[in-house]
Amino acid sequence: MKATKYLGLLFLIFLAINCKKNDDDNTTVMLDSEKKITSFLFDASSNNDLSNDVTGLINESAKTISATVPYSTNVTSLQPTIQASAKATVDSSGPKDFTNSVVYKVTAEDKSTVDYTVTVDIEANDEKAITEFQFLADDNGLSDDVVSILDESAKTITIYVPNTTDVTNLSPTVFVSDAATYTPQSFQNFTDVVPYTVTAEDGSSATYQVTVIPVKITSFRFVKFVNDIVGDIVVGEGTIDNIKNEIEVIVSESTDVADLPAPEIMFVDPLSISPDGKQNFMNTVNYTLLAPNGVSVTYNVTVRRAFKSITSFRFNRGQNPTLSSDVIGTINEELRTIAVILPKGTSPIVRNSLTPSISVTAGSNASVSPTGAQNFSNAVEYTVTGLDGSTNTYTVSVIISP
Repeated sequence: MKATKYLGLLFLIFLAINCKKNDDDNTTVMLDSEKKITSFLFDASSNNDLSNDVTGLINESAKTISATVPYSTNVTSLQPTIQASAKATVDSSGPKDFTNSVVYKVTAEDKSTVDYTVTVDIEANDEKAITEFQFLADDNGLSDDVVSILDESAKTITIYVPNTTDVTNLSPTVFVSDAATYTPQSFQNFTDVVPYTVTAEDGSSATYQVTVIPVKITSFRFVKFVNDIVGDIVVGEGTIDNIKNEIEVIVSESTDVADLPAPEIMFVDPLSISPDGKQNFMNTVNYTLLAPNGVSVTYNVTVRRAFKSITSFRFNRGQNPTLSSDVIGTINEELRTIAVILPKGTSPIVRNSLTPSISVTAGSNASVSPTGAQNFSNAVEYTVTGLDGSTNTYTVSVIISP
């Protein structure tokens, strides 16, 4: 009997809590106990970091909600849009920090509650770009840092370096997308194109082709048009020293170096060079190559005429003890002859072995043959070879004064 009374009392208490009086008809209505989150959404219009809406996945039995947002999303301030059971309420006011799980309490009409735990994950970054590629001076023995030209659409990187750079052993400094990695690392041989692969956090990858180009002149020459039959002839071909950045061009002795044609200069596109056109090469002319990344190299160009003239021919007594004094020859440049007259009374046998001292045009670096002692009983021919390979031949006659 007592148990029945207690059950009745509990039922009355339940009705008091879960019912309300309808003032219109003086009846009692049961309060709704439904308290579910039916939709959980991060609306792009309410969250500046999002370009698209992100819908949470609701696990009703576990009372959990999970959502995954793009990599760049700032999860410390996200504003969800939440829908709950018709007569339930949920506190969703203001943005929340979803760095850690956030608990939302849902309250039914009958004041009963339930907690939902919301977890926000961030997608792995799919960005896989090389954002910067350069050679630092301190790492590569360069005078200045060298930056690259990066074409993202073509996935190519071009980097121009000074012509003295050892491209077989360079260590680049590479910057890539956040959370990405790249290979290869450290020093590389850039004689040929080197592929660099960037792997994103999500495992996807992209490959860039890296080309290193030394800034240098590969050919320098003067070409002159003769006529329609002969065509062009090479007036002078430059010898290029890419260590000293010097170019030497040897032209014939008769060439007017102040009025040479504009030189033909070969170098890698899209380098630019200055000056252009005809120049006066009476003195050294400086040519500067400029690469698109700002690297420049200056060459000193010198044009030299291939002089091949004997300017002095003599027998010095020091080299020829059979002579009583030094004897100087007379040069006829027009006829290319040299006459040497030995003092009267000199024994003819002296001419059988004489060593001349010969001078050529100063600075011409011309060579003379033969060398050493010669038999001047008869005329001796001396050949002078200029730097361009052309020659002059002088006939030397040694006679004894009557």
